[in-house]
Amino acid sequence: MSEPKNIKLSVIVCAYNVEKLLEQCLDSILDQQVDFPMEILVGDDGSTDKTRAIIAKYHDKYPQKITPIYQPLNLGYSANFVSLLERGKGTFFAQVDADDYLIDNKKFATQISILENDVTLSACFHNYQVIYEGKEGIHPIKPPFDKDTIVDYNYLLERPLGPGNTTIVRRSCLPNKIPNWIRNSANHMDYCMQTMVALKGNIYYLNRVMSSYRKHENNITALVKRTFLSKKSLEINRELRKAFLANGHPEVKEKFNHIIGAKAYQLFYTLLSLRKIFSAFKYLFIGMYYAPDFRLKSHKDFMFVAAPEMFHKLKNRSFSAKS
Repeated sequence: MSEPKNIKLSVIVCAYNVEKLLEQCLDSILDQQVDFPMEILVGDDGSTDKTRAIIAKYHDKYPQKITPIYQPLNLGYSANFVSLLERGKGTFFAQVDADDYLIDNKKFATQISILENDVTLSACFHNYQVIYEGKEGIHPIKPPFDKDTIVDYNYLLERPLGPGNTTIVRRSCLPNKIPNWIRNSANHMDYCMQTMVALKGNIYYLNRVMSSYRKHENNITALVKRTFLSKKSLEINRELRKAFLANGHPEVKEKFNHIIGAKAYQLFYTLLSLRKIFSAFKYLFIGMYYAPDFRLKSHKDFMFVAAPEMFHKLKNRSFSAKS
């Protein structure tokens, strides 16, 4: 049987050791009611459980729909995703991580229809629900708006659109060659993609809950891992700042300076609490370069977030000194 032509949607599924969750994810994608050609790219990133066997089983059953990609080495989440994106043939792409699933079987059709009816839009996202690992029940997320709304890049400078499974993106709004800083963006890849496409057009918010996002309790609880992700976030915002300025948006320069400065100061206090003094002062100087005019209260807030133990020690000492 020949390969479908003019694929409209590429669905990207990143998988790593998800043998207990993958089938629910793939079934929810296959259950989508669409009248256009769609491909499902499932990339296993060196799993050591039965994930690859499950992917192979689904490929055998749906060879025209599912394309397996078995990475020879563990690339990491963002590099695995970009590898799949570069193989995709669709005009649009959707992301559904292998531990998440869809709950509305008209999600793809609805979002694609919105994007096709307005070619100035770069993406479409919707609301979602959260499942916390180890906790019972499904937790709805407060919607950002109470009706369908169109937003621009300013919205993303305040918050992400949501997890990747909420968003469908117009592929032409991304660079043909994905920059290495996105390829190496770790858990921040969703935000990178969302913000980059926002440079090319507005984004439509669909006020419906259409997917489930599974939040693992140990995602970023370890201080060392939080520090790694904070460093990545700072690097990413510096690259986004460059991209916005290069695309003729000087009005966001001060906003990015504030974001970068805040992240640098938080890293300063975090690294101090880990007793990594040399590294800490590196980020202090970065913070002073981008945001030299932060108020004392802001520094207290950063310390409270980044190094609460240090904050409480200093606070208690100041009270003791006063008494």
